[in-house]
Amino acid sequence: MAWQRWNSSTKIFELSTDDGANWAPLGLDAAILTQGIIASIARIATGTPTGAKFVRDDLTLAVPPGTATPTTSASDLTSGTLADARLSSNVPLKNAANVFSAAGNSFSELLAVAKGLSFPATQVASSGANDFDDYEEGSWTPVLGGNGATPTGQSYSRQIGRYIKAARLVVLVCEVSLSNKGTPGGTNLQIQGLPFTTTNITGVSGQGSIFWTTLNSNYYRVGVTPNENSTVLALNGNTAAGDPAAVPVTDLNNSTSIVLGIAYFAES
Repeated sequence: MAWQRWNSSTKIFELSTDDGANWAPLGLDAAILTQGIIASIARIATGTPTGAKFVRDDLTLAVPPGTATPTTSASDLTSGTLADARLSSNVPLKNAANVFSAAGNSFSELLAVAKGLSFPATQVASSGANDFDDYEEGSWTPVLGGNGATPTGQSYSRQIGRYIKAARLVVLVCEVSLSNKGTPGGTNLQIQGLPFTTTNITGVSGQGSIFWTTLNSNYYRVGVTPNENSTVLALNGNTAAGDPAAVPVTDLNNSTSIVLGIAYFAES
């Protein structure tokens, strides 16, 4: 049986192959490295090692004859720092800053790109400027209505919306084609129902492009802009030279169709 001990005077590990009476410095050669003796050093008792604390190759606690009883107990092998030292590639690493779990992503999955990164269904938002805290893909239902009102009596021949959200950046597309304009309510035309609330910063929330057909006025340009801190897109247009104005709901008819794409910053 090979015994190991820590010599507090020489600050090295020593090896004894007899009854514990004769000790010699633990030499490092290929045989020792492949026989697991060095690996056993990581399992020596927690705390500051002394000559009174020993662990045998097979992890059985023991002491050479004439040595004080070790203070290491079986619980030391399954808790605290010693347990961390015994983590293998079969046990996902966990610490206070970053957690990988078997239910989420193991290191082998990440390296092999077998699964990819998974984010929770409900975002755990971070205030850090360099933290990537969310990714999501999904659908949303665009609605043509007036500002501050919920439309009634509408029907659509096409009503499709898709989005991708990466952190606070939202990229979305939609197509809305009316078959009955119903009563849109309000005064100014909006596309309602955005999947995420826009940022509350005036003038820089986002911008997009739009294609439209059969609005009642003869527009040569129509633009779409997210309203701040809201879930709506405002439509504005030019019928002549000059600054654009809000598109009124009276420009809707039963065959109005709008297709658009836009990128905007979400509030979180």
